[in-house]
Amino acid sequence: MKRLVWALAVLCVTASLVSAQSLAEVAKKEKERRKKVDAHGKTAFTEKDLREGSRLPETRSSTSTPPPGGTAGTPEGPSAGETPAEPEQDPTKTQPYWRERVAAVNKKIQDLEAKLQSPELTTDPRGASRRQAAERDLAQARNEKQAIADEARRKGVPPGWVR
Repeated sequence: MKRLVWALAVLCVTASLVSAQSLAEVAKKEKERRKKVDAHGKTAFTEKDLREGSRLPETRSSTSTPPPGGTAGTPEGPSAGETPAEPEQDPTKTQPYWRERVAAVNKKIQDLEAKLQSPELTTDPRGASRRQAAERDLAQARNEKQAIADEARRKGVPPGWVR
């Protein structure tokens, strides 16, 4: 019991000696830290800087030969007033390409689902073979949609493009 009392006494004494930082001290240190960060200077990028930066790899050349059809001192490209042409992209790497593919399959699925809900296939006993064919086509369309999603995932396409 004496050991427990001594341990508690030692704990209370050491706890009173150790003090936490006050809120004022923390605020003062944060203010000093922010002044130090601001003293280093900040760089602000504009749209123009970003656009020019994205063209830097295209304008740099690993060889020192001038481009064909032009001289070394004059840049080849659009004249003043024209916008520079976008470099041609692989169409499979664009959002509209994937959206159109998925939209076509979604339309096909909707049409087949509507066909399966039609009265001629739901109530007519003679429409059983047509109903089975429509169900088979619907399953095939759903598999096609899944195949597109799998292909997009393998190619690193953002998932939002194929939803």
